[in-house]
Amino acid sequence: MFHPSVYDNLKVVLEGAVYDADFEEKIIITGREDLLDMASAARKYKVSFSLKNGSHDMTGYVSISSSLEDLYQEKINDLPEKAGCSFEYGLTLSVMDIDEDCLSIQHILAPVYGLDAHVQQDLLYQFGKPRGSYENRVRIAYNQPMCENDIPFLEESLPIFIKVMAEIQKR
Repeated sequence: MFHPSVYDNLKVVLEGAVYDADFEEKIIITGREDLLDMASAARKYKVSFSLKNGSHDMTGYVSISSSLEDLYQEKINDLPEKAGCSFEYGLTLSVMDIDEDCLSIQHILAPVYGLDAHVQQDLLYQFGKPRGSYENRVRIAYNQPMCENDIPFLEESLPIFIKVMAEIQKR
């Protein structure tokens, strides 16, 4: 009989939470990726969305990923406690004033994610285009791997991220 991996179980919970938020009309799902890298046996699940009543210029995503090492620890060494998944949220939005806008976003994110996650903002500018608008790619990567004991956290973290998106959009 097939026994699902930690990744499989977390993916089901995460997918359910995202589709519930879509059903409750808090978000609109705009993309879905369910990837398996055959060369490295890595897996990644990512769902992109925008706020239901928000600008479609800002999109968010939630993602989990698992490596061959995670699967090895769980299935071969029989150590599911060492078989966590990487977990992250992210945003893509336009900013005009790099210093002011990015600092404002950081001030919104820091109290929510604190030391639990690494927050990174990457700016993209296309050479040759008029200056003034930059694409800000925000990545919120949790420092600790998620395991099955973290299922309540996964379910609770999505509504918090949706509120953060709304707050960033209001600024």
